[in-house]
Amino acid sequence: MKKIILTALAILIYNIGFAQYPRIYGVTTYELIFSSAQYNVFDSKSGNVLRFSPWFNLEESVNFDIATVVGFTAGISVKNIGIIHKLSDPSTIDPKFDSTPIKKEFRSYNIGIPVGFKLGNLSQFFIYGGYEFEIPINFREKTYIDGAKTKYESEWFSNKTPRYMQSLYLGLKFPYNLGIKAKYYLTNFFANDCEDYVHDYPAIKYKDFEARPFYLSLTIDLFNKMDTRISIPSLNSKSKKNSEPQYYYD
Repeated sequence: MKKIILTALAILIYNIGFAQYPRIYGVTTYELIFSSAQYNVFDSKSGNVLRFSPWFNLEESVNFDIATVVGFTAGISVKNIGIIHKLSDPSTIDPKFDSTPIKKEFRSYNIGIPVGFKLGNLSQFFIYGGYEFEIPINFREKTYIDGAKTKYESEWFSNKTPRYMQSLYLGLKFPYNLGIKAKYYLTNFFANDCEDYVHDYPAIKYKDFEARPFYLSLTIDLFNKMDTRISIPSLNSKSKKNSEPQYYYD
């Protein structure tokens, strides 16, 4: 009796979690990003300003679900990663400057390769996380002095950003293709070997501007493509094939 119950339980678990698996499919995800950073810029550590980035944040991922509750992902992304820092009183850093507020906006478009995992009900609600390797390709910088924009710069493969950035992420996926995601960068936003001075900032070089971005985003899955189930031959498939009647003709 005990063996019968265990066998029935095993069959039930298999039918619920593994019968239609593994599966491979692609998902295109769009993100609305709210970002900030951990700053360490001489005496200015409290210049945090929240940045909203609705454009252009896309990720194309390949999902490999091995069961209804476990899966893995890998893909490619394009992200608008940026930070905003404000010096309310620049004279606290260098007495030669007056107290006119200066606000700096920095942005980098990154090409990323995320890899991660998924746990939970993969068709309804699940948690996911992973690691992403990113390469900055375009850097932009703006300066606002007392509210007026004075400078705009855009550079491809700038020496002001590192050659690559690394980050960790964790998120929740809800029904109707919606979710939230948190991400923290392990890499400084600026290159640690850049000797240039930050435009309009007193006595600060890019290499001395330590800023570790992090963000919270709203995610929307736009497309779910190429849903494919991978058939795994069963142990008795060969015997079934051999048991089929054979016909011979003269």
